[in-house]
Amino acid sequence: MAELACIKNSEHLTGRTMEKRLLIVDDEPRLTKSFKVIFENRGIDVQTASNGHDAIKIFKNHPFKVVLSDIHMDKMNGIEMMHALKKIDSCVQIIFLTGYANLETAADALKQNNAFEYLVKPVKSLENLYKTVEQAETKYDQERYQLTQKEKNETGFARFKDIFDSMEAIVYVSDMQTHELIYANKKLMETFGYDDPQAFEGLKCWQVIQKDQTGPCPFCTNKRLVHPDGNPSEPYEWEFQNTLNNHWYSIVDKAIQWYDKRVVRLETAFDITEKKGHEKLFREFEKAIETSKKLESIGTLAGGVAHDINNTLASIIGNINLAQLCCTDNETQKYLRIAENGIMLAKDISSKLMAFAKGDRPLKAKIDIEKLILQALEKSLDPEKITCSFESKPIPDSFYADPGQLRVAIENILQNSVESMDGSGHIDVAVKYQEQPRTSPRIFITISDSGCGISREYLDMIFNPYFTTKPLNNRKSTGLGLSVAWSIISRHGGNIHVESAVNKGTTVHIFLPVTKNGIEKKPKG
Repeated sequence: MAELACIKNSEHLTGRTMEKRLLIVDDEPRLTKSFKVIFENRGIDVQTASNGHDAIKIFKNHPFKVVLSDIHMDKMNGIEMMHALKKIDSCVQIIFLTGYANLETAADALKQNNAFEYLVKPVKSLENLYKTVEQAETKYDQERYQLTQKEKNETGFARFKDIFDSMEAIVYVSDMQTHELIYANKKLMETFGYDDPQAFEGLKCWQVIQKDQTGPCPFCTNKRLVHPDGNPSEPYEWEFQNTLNNHWYSIVDKAIQWYDKRVVRLETAFDITEKKGHEKLFREFEKAIETSKKLESIGTLAGGVAHDINNTLASIIGNINLAQLCCTDNETQKYLRIAENGIMLAKDISSKLMAFAKGDRPLKAKIDIEKLILQALEKSLDPEKITCSFESKPIPDSFYADPGQLRVAIENILQNSVESMDGSGHIDVAVKYQEQPRTSPRIFITISDSGCGISREYLDMIFNPYFTTKPLNNRKSTGLGLSVAWSIISRHGGNIHVESAVNKGTTVHIFLPVTKNGIEKKPKG
């Protein structure tokens, strides 16, 4: 813009335009005088200078589209003068006149895209010289038009830039061919920790907004945004979890024509991480409701079966006891004791079914949850085979629960972890107190093991009575442990959530509301 202002100001001061004007620079007076006469006869206004310094002074006051100059001159050579003139007007076209000794220098200037052309002295064809000057003027006009248009377009884009910078969405523009990041709004810079737009200079979009990429992203949408003929097509909408910050975004990509005429991708990305979190919680809630209904239905069946079994067992154990009183034969007494033990085991299983089905209402008392869990760990784990870590954060409120039932639930979960590790491994246990904004605080217990884990397809079934992934001849328990644990936690107003992956272990999350004398503690405020 300063360059244009300088040129326009000079034109205003001189009262003339730059049409048909030529600056000739050479330290040979006879040559400059001859060329001046020749070009003036063609209706061209000619100014002359004998060295580079004078040429620059003349150029500042009277800008030219084309400069015809010698290369080898005292004090400042033609190449140095050319660079100085292009700082004043980058569009100026330089035609070098050179002797055979300086041909290589002239060719280098042309290759570097600084000079327009070079001609060898002495000039044998004046028509060729006129034609070269006219072509240089045409190229000047083209470059000046392109530069002016670019500046106009940049001015227009500045208005859109203000809009993009005010948005709460990430907006950026990248080249469809090279993936160069052309523009990024303030939200993108803030999100990915950039302070200066120049930090993006020369970088690709995938280098700035993605993690560990060594090339274009495999999910790049560029091919979806243009028709086979290369023209922009309809916008493409999609969702993606960013690899740098792990946030979820709703994205709209559109191919547009940039102000320099190239086709670029304009991407707008809205952060939907919170929405995704709500969706996940809702899905988990729905799954928990479904599991609860299913287990309640199974519990009703289990309760009825257990009741009938108990009646039958009572009759059997009564008759065994009568037989023990009537029979004095030692061998027979031995078999009766074995039968009695079997009946007692069956009664224990029946009791567990009853506990799962309805069980007794929790008789809540003030308990030390930390002490209760440590006791369960001591009872359930063999320290020579299983290592254990225990972490507990301070619990500011008194906690009320049925100690017997809660201990059974914890022990059953621990037993399940021990079995998943084939008796040896590592278990981490943590207890925390969680304040909640719109409901009562709760105790949060996590039990993580290094066991074999559970595949995703079975996670919804682990609380079903007798469910197991182990072969029937390899069972170490009745298969009621987790079912009973779920029933006990539910009766305390809590819930259980399990996360697991095959060969990566299992984590059980237990949530228990903080209650006082069986009444839920109201949230503060």
